[in-house]
Amino acid sequence: MPDKSQNSHIERTVYVACEVQPGGSIRYGNWEDSEERAKRCGECLGRGTVHDRSWRDVRCEFCRGTGRVRPLPLTLIDYASGSDYSGSLVEHSNYRTLKAEFPWLVEIHGSHGTFALGYLGKRKNQNPALIEAIDSLCSYCVYSDDDHSELELEKTAEAWADDGRKDFKRELEKYFNALYAPDEHDLDLASDERIDALWYAATERLCGGEDHLNEQGDQIYFPISRVIEKFRRSWPGMSRNGYDGSPSLDEMLVRLAEDCTINTANTESDNV
Repeated sequence: MPDKSQNSHIERTVYVACEVQPGGSIRYGNWEDSEERAKRCGECLGRGTVHDRSWRDVRCEFCRGTGRVRPLPLTLIDYASGSDYSGSLVEHSNYRTLKAEFPWLVEIHGSHGTFALGYLGKRKNQNPALIEAIDSLCSYCVYSDDDHSELELEKTAEAWADDGRKDFKRELEKYFNALYAPDEHDLDLASDERIDALWYAATERLCGGEDHLNEQGDQIYFPISRVIEKFRRSWPGMSRNGYDGSPSLDEMLVRLAEDCTINTANTESDNV
């Protein structure tokens, strides 16, 4: 039988002050890596001594000042931690599902969107359901496929509405202006629904359905330059209709370019 007192490879134990409570929160890095360092006096860095009258009443044996309170082990769960520059939506999903299922876990927060979860006390004293959940991540890093899919849809929709659609429009304008020079185009004349339909048709037919990427943190990237380059090179699949009988990409692009063309000649004559 395995030794259940030993941490799994996705756990790391640090030591925090005993004021930290189950279900509470601390700032990332407000701990010591070893128990001995966690006991040091904050005034002279000596080792504190616990008096019998109060286990919280710690006195440094060197300077008699008040040292740190007795430290508690806090075990961090690697697959439920990340930031703007580390981890991915997998860790974010694990973070929110584990916290919802085990509300006594301690939340860790920090700058640059840092988040993490941990449990107080020794591993052997934890709720068996929590240990089973953590161990399951060692073989399959996603705790809830449903929540991960839901989170990915949420973040993708937010990123597309915030910047993705606008970036696609600007690149389409450059593409049309170069292809149909000297005509100019204003893609803001097209509805969001029409732009979205073109985007999803293009990524489905030219990129195997890969319409976004998540490489780190919650950041979603859209392969816009890849799609535009395939437009320029008349990539195979441009001339074929969709499986549902929808127009080919060539036809969609021609219609969109026509409808978004700015009549510069008339505009110039009107200004004379």
